[in-house]
Formats: sequence, structure tokens, C-alpha cells
Amino acid sequence: MAGKARIIELEFPTVIKVKYEWTADVNGNVSAQTTKSAYSGQIVSVIINPAIDSFKPFNNYNVVIRDKEGVDLLAGQGKSADNDNPVFKSREDKLGAVDDSQLTLFVTGAGRGKRGTVVLWVGNNSD
Repeated sequence: MAGKARIIELEFPTVIKVKYEWTADVNGNVSAQTTKSAYSGQIVSVIINPAIDSFKPFNNYNVVIRDKEGVDLLAGQGKSADNDNPVFKSREDKLGAVDDSQLTLFVTGAGRGKRGTVVLWVGNNSD
């Protein structure tokens, strides 16, 4: 089992919102959960939000979002995520950019059946 994620993709005039609602597998991981669409643009921000109560992930779990070339678009900013508070990173934190690529979520070290959400905002270069 590879964990799972419900992926919600919404496109607005100037920005794209990709939301992953994830649940870890028996090993505490979520692997290769990929968007349907390909995107191009600067990563504007990311919010890594742990679930609460019995679904709260272990502290210092890791979140990576990769493009088709395997590049971590969060530039390491998803490492050692806090399990009590949301992690917010913006372009000022030197997040990456994507060029005509689907986006793939990976979570490690979260704990068996633990949950969370990752919301990624991508500047829309479709014009």
C-alpha cells in the first residue's frame, strides 16, 4: 500500500490551487500522488497542515512535491514539518517553479494512517 491522497485542482485567472488531502500507509508514507493536469509557473506558496487528534502525524514528518524531472519544488522547505502547527512557506523562502509538469506528492515519516493536507499555490502562466 502506498498511502493515498485526494487531489483537488482549481484554476483561477492568476493562480492555480492544488490541494492534497493525504492519508499515510502502514509504513507512514504517501507515494506518487500525481495531479491530472500539468502546470507552469512560480510556486507562490505552500501550506503544510497536519491533522489533529488521533490522526496527527508524527513530528518532523517530511513533505516533497516533485515535478516530472524529479525536482523538489518546495526546495527542501517541507522537511521536518511540525505536527502541531501549519507550516507556511512563500516565494520569499525560495520555492521553485514548474514548467509544463504534473505535480507529485510524497510524504514520509508521518506514521501509520496519519493524515494531513498540503495546499500549493502556483502562479498561472497559461496566458
